[in-house]
Amino acid sequence: MSQFSSLSVIRCVILCVVVIGSTTTAQAASLFFRARTELENRITKIESELKSLPKAFITASPWTLGYRKMILGPSDLPLTIEVRFSQAALIDLVALMPATYTDNQDQLRALGFPKRFILERILEDGTTEIIADYRQTDHPEPGTEPQLFACPAPKPTIGLRLTTTALHGNPTWWTGEHIMALSEIFAFSKNWNVALNAEVQAPLMLVDHGRIWAPECLTDGFTMFSNIRRSLNNPYIWDFHSGAESFDLTYDLGEEEAEVDELRIWPVMFYAQQTYPLGNGVNFPSRIRVERLAHPADKRGIVVLDNQARFPAPGSSPLMLRLPTSKGRYFRIILSDENPEHSTERKRSISTFDEQLSLSEIELFGKGTRLTGMRIATLKKPELPAREKHSKGRDNPRRLTDGNTREGNILPLRQWLIDFNRRAGLERKLNTLQLDLELARRQERERLVFLVLSATGLVLFLAMMVWLVRLLAERRWNRVREMIAADLHDEVGANASCIAHTTELVLETLREPTVKQSKLLADVIRTARTTEDETRRLVRFIEQRETQGDIAVHFRETAQLILVGISHSFDFDQQRPFNQLNPARKWELLLFFKEALNNIRKHANATSVEIVTRRKNGSTELIVTDNGCGIPEDRLPARHLEIRAARLHGKLNINTSTSGTRVSLTLKKK
Repeated sequence: MSQFSSLSVIRCVILCVVVIGSTTTAQAASLFFRARTELENRITKIESELKSLPKAFITASPWTLGYRKMILGPSDLPLTIEVRFSQAALIDLVALMPATYTDNQDQLRALGFPKRFILERILEDGTTEIIADYRQTDHPEPGTEPQLFACPAPKPTIGLRLTTTALHGNPTWWTGEHIMALSEIFAFSKNWNVALNAEVQAPLMLVDHGRIWAPECLTDGFTMFSNIRRSLNNPYIWDFHSGAESFDLTYDLGEEEAEVDELRIWPVMFYAQQTYPLGNGVNFPSRIRVERLAHPADKRGIVVLDNQARFPAPGSSPLMLRLPTSKGRYFRIILSDENPEHSTERKRSISTFDEQLSLSEIELFGKGTRLTGMRIATLKKPELPAREKHSKGRDNPRRLTDGNTREGNILPLRQWLIDFNRRAGLERKLNTLQLDLELARRQERERLVFLVLSATGLVLFLAMMVWLVRLLAERRWNRVREMIAADLHDEVGANASCIAHTTELVLETLREPTVKQSKLLADVIRTARTTEDETRRLVRFIEQRETQGDIAVHFRETAQLILVGISHSFDFDQQRPFNQLNPARKWELLLFFKEALNNIRKHANATSVEIVTRRKNGSTELIVTDNGCGIPEDRLPARHLEIRAARLHGKLNINTSTSGTRVSLTLKKK
């Protein structure tokens, strides 16, 4: 019982290992797949959101670049930039647009953005409140996107103050250990950029760069990017060409109390294949006059803007001008003095026609809101020669109010800055997630290989454990057999030998034994010697010294010993399956065979016995048939034969009658 208990425990342990290993492997694989799937879902979500956000494209040529200051040493810090608005406003968002440079890989990078700084708003009473404080911690080095800083509870604000205390190293070949640079400063009250054309106070630069790098360039509205959702399908339909050196536009805003405080004029954006060197701003007006009219036919309007100084060299982004706040319904815009194409000495258009002024869009704003209801009431320009009237609607003034340019659709400035910042953050996050996904896929492949190897190792381990269990069981059975063999040899064999020897001595002491006595004593001696031989044979069988022999030989020897005086025959058609049995089952089969022959010898009174082995339907049969008197019904079933058949996992079938008995044992193939 102890042996079977230990084997059962080992089998239970193996089963537990299999179950736990399978469960752990499945859970690990599930975790790997779940992590990868989660990353893929997050990437899909980000990619879907990116599709809804406009892409930021570098302008073909900016008007100005912003403010830049070389920092030669610690004495140049802190550096303070102060912006003063023309009027107080409730500021809720500040955006700092980084300046840019092109690195050795031809990639646009942020230039000179402060590493440590404090951003404050100046209130009406002269006090300041902190918007962002990075004096103790480094601000993350940005890309080219605007850096947004939300303001606390909005209060009337008259300006901003940016104090830089530490900078990143100078990544360019320009002079100076550090560079402080910004492209633009925006201050929003809802959609209104209050900082446009505001006064800027900042330390002067070492080199005068004219109107490319200058403090006032921080609030002129020009950056390296334009608030455009790019769409270049058939771009020429969005341009307006006047065909004259000047023209007047009268706008009807649709309501008497419309408030106007900002003007934006979009140049025509040309390409290098159209003009080389690049000629953006060609045909852009250098003289702009804005008048408020009492009615469309008013000849003497109130002047709102009349610029006397020339603008910087026009670029491809819009000219943004702050206007004195004016209320009214009708406004006249007079544009003249085109900016000539620098590749020729003549003042002429780059097109095949002699158009003098070319624009993409004109926008009027009130508090940052585009006056969408405006329409051009009249357009006044000189009469063109007949040869120039076939311009296919290129002088249609409706093109100036459709919200499109050659590059694409014009977007609200504040929302564009927010989307620009959002896209840059999402793209960085997407790059990180894609790297994580690639790492997860690589780890998943490595872990799957590990799991396959582990599963293979587990299978090999279990196979080894099964082999080990069988080996231990076999060894234990060997020890048991050795003990039984020793006991049989010492007890039964010795006793049988002693009985035979003693009987021989008794026979010798009898001077004249009777025939009956001689016969009985001879039977005892023969039985004792037979028992001794059988015991010795059994011992050799148990010790596996005769288990490898042919089963037919054992059957013949057993039959010859038991069926003395009874005719018997053999038909061994298939004995190989019997020879493949393990020693224990082989011994059980011999005992079954011996029990069947003993029953014939003792009870059947048979004169003939037939022993057959055969294959039938994948099973092996042993059949013992005699011609005796049969087995009485009160002696059925043959209990000992049933026990032996059960131990062999075989099927016993007994057919008996007065003319003989047929005993068959069927062993199914394993």
